[in-house]
Amino acid sequence: MRSYLKKTWAFYAQSPSYFVTVFLFQLFVLEILGVGLLFAFQTLLDASGINYLSYDNIGPIFMHQPFIAAWLILLLLVALIAIFWEFSFMILLNQFIIKQEHPPFRALFRLSLQKLKKVRLGSLLFFFIYFMLLFPLSGMGSSLGIISNIRIPDFVLEFIIHSSLWGLVGVTLFYCLCFYITFRLIFTLPYLILTDKKISACIKSSWILSRHKFFTFLAYVISLFGSMVFFRFLLSQGLVNLQKLFDQQFPQNSALLASLLMLGLQLFSLITMILSLLIPFFIVSSMMDFDVEIKLENKNKIPRFVQFIGTILTLSFVLIFTIGLFASNYSYLTSNNELSNPMVISHRGVSNGNGAQNTIPALIATSKTYHPAYVEMDIRLTKDNKWVVMHDANLFALTGVNKKVNQLTLNQLEKLTVHDNNHSAPVASFSDYFKEANRLHQKLLIEIKSTNRHPQKLVEDFLKQYGDEIVDNQAQIHSLNFNVIQELRTQAPAIKAFYIMIFNSSGVPESKASGFSMEKSTLDQSFVSTAQSRGQEVYTWDIDDAASLQQVRSYGVDAVITDNIPMVKNTMKESLGKLSYAQKLNLFVETNQISALKHVIDLFNVGGM
Repeated sequence: MRSYLKKTWAFYAQSPSYFVTVFLFQLFVLEILGVGLLFAFQTLLDASGINYLSYDNIGPIFMHQPFIAAWLILLLLVALIAIFWEFSFMILLNQFIIKQEHPPFRALFRLSLQKLKKVRLGSLLFFFIYFMLLFPLSGMGSSLGIISNIRIPDFVLEFIIHSSLWGLVGVTLFYCLCFYITFRLIFTLPYLILTDKKISACIKSSWILSRHKFFTFLAYVISLFGSMVFFRFLLSQGLVNLQKLFDQQFPQNSALLASLLMLGLQLFSLITMILSLLIPFFIVSSMMDFDVEIKLENKNKIPRFVQFIGTILTLSFVLIFTIGLFASNYSYLTSNNELSNPMVISHRGVSNGNGAQNTIPALIATSKTYHPAYVEMDIRLTKDNKWVVMHDANLFALTGVNKKVNQLTLNQLEKLTVHDNNHSAPVASFSDYFKEANRLHQKLLIEIKSTNRHPQKLVEDFLKQYGDEIVDNQAQIHSLNFNVIQELRTQAPAIKAFYIMIFNSSGVPESKASGFSMEKSTLDQSFVSTAQSRGQEVYTWDIDDAASLQQVRSYGVDAVITDNIPMVKNTMKESLGKLSYAQKLNLFVETNQISALKHVIDLFNVGGM
């Protein structure tokens, strides 16, 4: 272990001299290339009249709009090539870090571009499987630039894990398998970039090289990432506690110190972001069993006078930016802009497992005990075209009956019993559930589950039966079916209807929706701000821990859907009113709402405000 600690110390001693190189490249990749790809993607959707891209319309697009599908595939290929380029740059850079050499940025940039010649159809297929599937699924891509945003939404994992013991075991084994395969193939790309081998030979070489190196890899990860996380925790908590002391002893001058400490936290966030990018490639490079001589062509050497001017301009920019960031921090810390106070919505009518989901007894218990602003619940069409309260399409997990909801009549369904959270209750018709909600004066957020019926006819029949009651109850509707929401807003503009999004792929869709119900994993400040600027609200789910709650409150969301109402209400109660400077710094630490690079990019985009 001593050797790993020694290498850890050597890495941290050397890495600061490479920070500028990594920062400039990542700024280019994320701000220019990444934003360019997103702009091209959104332009393609706008030009083709496609309002959104999700699981429910990707199939029809490929079937009926082959030209658009071809462009989408082309954009995916460009993204894969960009990922290959990013990895090439970082692998080449780490070869120089190990040798303690400092390559010129332009020469390294040019060399990494030249490596794109190695991209072939077979290697692109490998990139897709490895970068888009295995790397994110294994959890090893969470800090790596472009692919860091590729992830399974939290609710999918939570559903599988909590559904049964076998679900938990299955997810665990699946992740272990993905991690194992990812590790065994981890040297494939270095072999491809640094040697003349074909992709098949690189895969074979990686499989052989990684055979007995798992524990070496694990030791590197623990020593490098563990030490970074440990020191980050010590520093952040130390600065927050220092601010607490100043808030108590020197309240008149504590705002200036808080602004300075926040600047330090932002700088340290930037440093840890860069380290998180360097460490995986440094580990892989350190474990490789071959040495490669890399020759850089440093063409057109820059005259010293030009270098001097560039240095002066860079230092001036850094100074101006630092002053601007300090002023921005001071303005934020001393302003009255507090966290949002979103509505609290009960998820599936339960809280803290106080009943069986989507049942009348749970509705009564939740409404009387916790008094949520809304109770979210799910409805599906039965075989005889009536509405029943049920989340799952298949009844087996909740009732033990291996039938789909649309295979049984309402009368048959009402004879079944829901077993959930160690509670049991009869399956309820929507009419009975709605009647009980009205008796309790409890507003509902109704999720209409997708059906095969045409959206126009579905909405027309639904409103004919429940439209007046929905208006009287001030109930709201949301759905994963984009066209159902469009029809609802067309036929009944007085009823609020929200489009449910499980992934933020391209920003806010063009929609008639009153707003959006967004899964928390990919929700960000930009989405919330854009939607609200259009007069649309943003709800988010499932918010079941304090850190997630504080993060989405900092975005300014309008409502949170939760399985833990007491936690949400207590957390909001504790942070209502004016926050101290120490509390604001701690909020920054807990939620990491302004990661340094993202904050830099945002400041560029909005002119420093």
